[in-house]
Amino acid sequence: MTAKGKQIKTKFMMVDTLAVIHATTVDTNISWVPQDDITIIGIQLIAEFNYSPADIAEAGGAYALAEISRAAMFDQDSSMVNSRVNMRWAAAVLVPPIASSRSTVEYPEGYGIDIDDGEAVNLLTRTQSHQAASDTVAGAFRAIISYVEQ
Repeated sequence: MTAKGKQIKTKFMMVDTLAVIHATTVDTNISWVPQDDITIIGIQLIAEFNYSPADIAEAGGAYALAEISRAAMFDQDSSMVNSRVNMRWAAAVLVPPIASSRSTVEYPEGYGIDIDDGEAVNLLTRTQSHQAASDTVAGAFRAIISYVEQ
């Protein structure tokens, strides 16, 4: 399938400000079900989090993962792209408050991922925290999917 001579459309998906406290993992799944057969020709995926220390006297860390997939589970054969960010900090060391990761896939003309009418495209997210009990990590995830109708 080629994008030549077809209108390129975009789908924006997001999970915003997902707060996670000490030693917690939060997973989300947002599904988009196109109403027509489409071909995905590009994906931009952003995973980021910010850290709001209540007390920087303790070491800690946080991890964020986002994935676009046909499956509603992480790390399957139907995964199209993922983006991961990991941050660790030492006790009493102030770190930058935001960490982010961006992954971009653009298919050359004539190539893409065909999605049938009614088939789901999933934005899977995971935010995991390993910081002090009083601190907060907030994850934000964005996906921009470029596609053409078949």
